Amino acid sequence: MDTFAEIMFFISLLLTIYFICRGIFNLIKGGGAKQSFKYGLIALAASLLFVIVGIIAIPVKTTTSHQDRIAKAQTSRTSKKHTQTKSADKSASKKQSSKSNSKKANSKKSTSHKSSTKKTSSKKSVSHKSNSKKSSSKKSASHKSSTKKQPSKSSQATKKTMAQKSSSKHESKSKKATKRHYNFSKIKLGMTKSQVIAILGKPTDQNSSTLIYGSADLDFDHDKLFDGSPRKIHKAANKKAKAEAKKASRKKVNASQLKSFAKAFGQKDVETLQRNVGIAYSSTETPQGMAYGWKTNYGMLYRLDDSETGLTHVYKGGLGDDGAELYVGQTIKQKQRRSYYYY
Repeated sequence: MDTFAEIMFFISLLLTIYFICRGIFNLIKGGGAKQSFKYGLIALAASLLFVIVGIIAIPVKTTTSHQDRIAKAQTSRTSKKHTQTKSADKSASKKQSSKSNSKKANSKKSTSHKSSTKKTSSKKSVSHKSNSKKSSSKKSASHKSSTKKQPSKSSQATKKTMAQKSSSKHESKSKKATKRHYNFSKIKLGMTKSQVIAILGKPTDQNSSTLIYGSADLDFDHDKLFDGSPRKIHKAANKKAKAEAKKASRKKVNASQLKSFAKAFGQKDVETLQRNVGIAYSSTETPQGMAYGWKTNYGMLYRLDDSETGLTHVYKGGLGDDGAELYVGQTIKQKQRRSYYYY
């Protein structure tokens, strides 16, 4: 590819030079303008071919040079690895040769040492045999006694491990036994401590206001259960608290409404009350004066018009000390007349 591009480049260069020279020669000779223009166009086309071939040839050269560089780098790496392996093999061979030399030297020394020891041992063999027999008999006896003692020690160790295992099993069983499951389904709010203990048994811990069963606790107030950590008991306590709060708020509303009704009842004139007796109100005579009753949606109201003092008292639940006083005011005997003015 590289040589082909170079040949095409050379041919296009020759063509451009040829047609440029041909055009100049026709102009000098006095040829027609058409021919000179034609040769100029051909020269331009040849120069474009020259440029295109140059563009193709340059990247081909660069790619080939880059590939050559990569190949050289790979060959250098492989040569380095080869040299390293050779050096490693040489060092290993040197070590092996040194080891073999040391072994040979040691073998020579051992052979010389054996020959010298054989001479000395022949002299001492007679005395050594008798001593060796005695020592061997002593060693065999001691070895037998030691072998007898060893299994006894191993048996003791196995006994200890078995005892440890049995104790750990016993402890785990006792722990499982202590983790008792308590059933709180029969426990209800308002029960006393004695009633709870009769159902669940002895608590794991307790104080003056709490009984503890495992991880659960039951709370008491004046010896009556009002709350606890078990889900069912806690849910019931929350429900009861909401109901009591609702009831208390309703009582407050009723009390305020009843006061306003008592004020309206006390400020009614006697004439209107007498007119509506038997319809909305009831009446009776007492030693202190006339008494009236009015039944409302928030409770029964009683009115007493004291003839001596001229005051009107309104009570809830009964007259005088039998009820709770809600209103005191001047007795209004007649309805105030409206005056009309005509102009």
